[in-house]
Amino acid sequence: MGIRGIRSVLISMLGAAVLLTVGAAPASAVERVPVDFGPPQTFPAGQVCPFQVTLTAIEDDLVQTTLTRNTVLITGPLVLEVTNDETGESVIRDVSGPATITQTGETSITVLLGPSLVILFEGEDATGEVGAPGLFFQPRGVLVLRGFTVIRAVGPTENLCETLA
Repeated sequence: MGIRGIRSVLISMLGAAVLLTVGAAPASAVERVPVDFGPPQTFPAGQVCPFQVTLTAIEDDLVQTTLTRNTVLITGPLVLEVTNDETGESVIRDVSGPATITQTGETSITVLLGPSLVILFEGEDATGEVGAPGLFFQPRGVLVLRGFTVIRAVGPTENLCETLA
């Protein structure tokens, strides 16, 4: 999976291929499907953090619910171990959300409520409050993204690259 695919997964509560399934169900149908984080995801040094970092699911029981033709809801527990592969130091974070993703033409609007994790690159924080680039954990609050760019951030944010440095 490429970096854009991985980022889609993380931004949508680490739900696999969520954006690909939006619009698949008729407006009257409510479809619930399990979502799997998959194998550990490793990012080389300099891509997310100054060091190589690996994300591993410790608990993964997410469900994607199609609410409308354009909106899905991701719920359920997801606990990740985030490891600095150079030092072996790691932290565990509950990133269970929930999250909603609404497809709006060429882009999407993602709303992350509660504990969440996002990867942001330079220029992807329109608010200036999160501090991109980095790997960010938000224990509570709200993050709203248009595509991959944060457009609203409310609540405390921890830069896991700094935590694990």
